[in-house]
Amino acid sequence: MTTVEHALPVPTLYDDVLTLYALSGTGSTPTHIVNYGGAWGEQFVWANEDIPNDPKYALRSRYPKNSNSVAG
Repeated sequence: MTTVEHALPVPTLYDDVLTLYALSGTGSTPTHIVNYGGAWGEQFVWANEDIPNDPKYALRSRYPKNSNSVAG
């Protein structure tokens, strides 16, 4: 099985593409910050979320929350 990590640059997936994915065992996990010809998801997230102060970020970050330096 293979997985496509970026969204396909078309607005609608028709039966031919869906059948190809289904029969070939291809999965799709689109990266929402990558978008072709439209607004980037990253801009939306930074404009609407408080990422540095989100407790979920602290669980996934390798840096301390209030660190002003980057570990080497």
